Amino acid sequence: NIADTAAMLSPYARTQTMLDSLNAADNKINLKLNIADTAAMLSPYATISNLNSTADSKLNIADTAAMLSPYARTQTMLDSLNAADNKINQKLNIADTAAMLSPYATISNLNSTADSKLNIADTAAMLSPYARTQTMLDSLNAADNKINLKLNIADTAAMLSAYATISNLTSTADSKLNIADTAAMLSPYARTQTMLDSL
Repeated sequence: NIADTAAMLSPYARTQTMLDSLNAADNKINLKLNIADTAAMLSPYATISNLNSTADSKLNIADTAAMLSPYARTQTMLDSLNAADNKINQKLNIADTAAMLSPYATISNLNSTADSKLNIADTAAMLSPYARTQTMLDSLNAADNKINLKLNIADTAAMLSAYATISNLTSTADSKLNIADTAAMLSPYARTQTMLDSL
């Protein structure tokens, strides 16, 4: 029977159904990427060989670590900054310095004080009539040279030792006849004039 044939053939694809399925599949395939298109699309992307070739010329992590070892790490830098900060905290603040220096003379104080003092030029003019140290030394040297030409006390004593002193003279005179004693002694004798007168 026709009905039996239809039932028997129901699990099989009909031509139209097959065509519809093929069309549907074709439409889906058209939405998919062609191999040639994929190759073209991927051409700017790196391949494993590109990656290996490029990586070979780059720095390894181990090399980077070795290269960076003398440089400061973030923590080391922070530690250094903290240490520097601690040192800075022990230093004098500008405000403290100003307070500390307040009793000391400033340039303006010094100039103000100096204005009332004698200038070097004025001092030189004022002292010009007075003896300078070198002039005094020259004068003393000249005087010393003159003194060296004079007789020393010791030389004078030695030179005068042969001459009579007052005590020598007095001692010698004490043993001699006084004028008064001579007159008294000669009084009984005739004078020359008296003798002539008598003759």
